[in-house]
Amino acid sequence: MTVSLVINGKLVEKSETIPLVSPGSGKVVERISKGTAEDVKEAVEAATRAFESWAGTPLNVRSAVLLKTAALLKERVEDFARTLATEAGKPIRDSRVEVIRAAGVFTSAAQEVTWMLEGRLHRVDAYEYLPGTKTGWSSPCASPWESSPQSFRSIFP
Repeated sequence: MTVSLVINGKLVEKSETIPLVSPGSGKVVERISKGTAEDVKEAVEAATRAFESWAGTPLNVRSAVLLKTAALLKERVEDFARTLATEAGKPIRDSRVEVIRAAGVFTSAAQEVTWMLEGRLHRVDAYEYLPGTKTGWSSPCASPWESSPQSFRSIFP
């Protein structure tokens, strides 16, 4: 199976691929489309446009998106955990905890938005780095603060 890139909301499959090797088994578990410098440029431009759109989204809508994300993670814990365990070579129980923890972070972020709308939260120090850039390869969901919308400055005006 080849995993496609997602650029500007569209699946992009490339003829050149790279293997995804499970560190637990040493086996190739799937192949990933190999992006080019142009693909990266296009993806960054699309992400910048999406960020600008997201920045103009009302807080109550953002909160609903965060809650929906948490609900989807909870509904598919086993699917995500199995993928994490396979790709990162870690025990399935650790992967389950990681997914559940990520869902909790999205729920907490949604609650903070509600508190802001109610006037009970006046200031949040959002992270200034790009989402996901500080997350370890073996625990992509273990640090959901880095990969959640809460790390975007636009989540809190």
